[in-house]
Amino acid sequence: MEKLLDLFATEYESNGLRINRLPLTILIVDDSNAQRTLLGYIFRSVGYSVVEAEDVNSGLEMYRKRLPDVVTMDLVMPGMSGLQGLLEFLDWDYKAKMVVVSTEAYRETVKKAIANGAKNFFAKPITETNLKQVLTIVKSVAVS
Repeated sequence: MEKLLDLFATEYESNGLRINRLPLTILIVDDSNAQRTLLGYIFRSVGYSVVEAEDVNSGLEMYRKRLPDVVTMDLVMPGMSGLQGLLEFLDWDYKAKMVVVSTEAYRETVKKAIANGAKNFFAKPITETNLKQVLTIVKSVAVS
């Protein structure tokens, strides 16, 4: 776990000086409390600050208040879909760094999301096998 934490640290060296950055803030938008809890636990375990929303509208409200570094958004939610939500976020802030979350069954929707401005995606369910990939994706989007 220590090597994993090192990989996602918010501290780095530049020209021999150690630079401390504030922790990355991740907004998780997902209608599933279980998924928000799991992702929140994962991101907090590597030192990130986490904000959660259960739908697109509350996610937009949290985004406007907190301006997180990255937003993870489930594509399939009741009410406004994650794909429409992506467009709403990017309409409000075209620089928003969005990562969509979906199961393999929605591959075409993921392609549409990427075409419409999502920076990346990761597949559910999150397992020990893809945990490092999830963290790598979120960190790479945050620092891009």
